[in-house]
Order: sequence, then structure tokens, then C-alpha cells
Amino acid sequence: MFCDPEVASVGLTEQQARDAGHTVAVGRQEFTGVAKAKAIGQTAGFIQFVVDADTDRVLGCHIVGPDAGNLVHEAVIAMVADAPYRDIGRAIHIHPTLAEGVNAAAGGVHRPSND
Repeated sequence: MFCDPEVASVGLTEQQARDAGHTVAVGRQEFTGVAKAKAIGQTAGFIQFVVDADTDRVLGCHIVGPDAGNLVHEAVIAMVADAPYRDIGRAIHIHPTLAEGVNAAAGGVHRPSND
């Protein structure tokens, strides 16, 4: 959706993934923590990955913030290629770019605690 801030979404939400029986892990990065977003004065929003914790596959990605419509494509490619989220987290992302937020969100996917 092209609005201000932009909204882009692909795949399942966290709740949809849980309802479908997936064990879910979530990675999230606020734009307040992305250097380029700070530099351009557009820090409202976030990037969130919804991941199957058993297979490490991306089930969904939701972005609210600057250039969301372009940033979501990394998740789309990972989903089509059936690549694990860790591939996005391991890939080099140029600094400073908004895409660093995608990288941080993928690298920040955490496992549910056992307690």
C-alpha cells in the first residue's frame, strides 16, 4: 500500500501462522535503529519476519516505513526460493541503506524460550 508511511506485506501474519499450526519465531527491527532511516528523518515503522521455527523458512514479512514496497522483495525472493531466513541475515547489506533493517530483522529472529 502506498501511503505515508508505506505498508508492504507478504505471506502470513504471526497469528495466521500460529493458527495454521506453525511453531513461530519472529524477527523485528524498528526503523529507529536503522542508520539510513535516521539520516533521512523517517524512523516511523518496523520490519518484521514471521518464520517457521522448525524449518527456518520465511512464512511472512511485514514492513511499515520508508520504501517498504521495495524492501519487501527480499522476503518475497526468500519465500519463492524456499530459502531459510538466515540467508538474508548472512547476506551483506550496504551501509547506510534502509535494507540494513531487513538484514537486522532477519538476523534477529529468535527462538521461543523454553520456560
